[in-house]
Amino acid sequence: MAQHVTVFPLEARSASATSRDFKNSSDGAGQANVGGIIYVSATSVTAGGMIVNFEGKDPVSNQYYSIISSAPIIASGTLIMRVHPDLTASTGLIAKDMVPPVWRVRTTVASGSLTFGVGVSLI
Repeated sequence: MAQHVTVFPLEARSASATSRDFKNSSDGAGQANVGGIIYVSATSVTAGGMIVNFEGKDPVSNQYYSIISSAPIIASGTLIMRVHPDLTASTGLIAKDMVPPVWRVRTTVASGSLTFGVGVSLI
């Protein structure tokens, strides 16, 4: 069953941000989602730009690792990144990987301010 999450609501920001941990919940039959679609909507970008990282959490060390990172977002628009083991990888757009049990989104703002929001659909 698909799971839809608003990670960061659409609002102005001038600093990097890290979301809370999210769980890849099962559909009740014990089946977790394997793929994800990360939606980044930037409506105002002034100087610098930002990078969006979709990260998994290693359950042994509790450290985070990168699954996919966007190219720098320097203009308004919508960016769609995808994660799925059946897709062909494409740098900054598609990761041939699975969504882990625990994940988060981290943004790195280079400078300036941005109005953006991030959502994730797990499939």
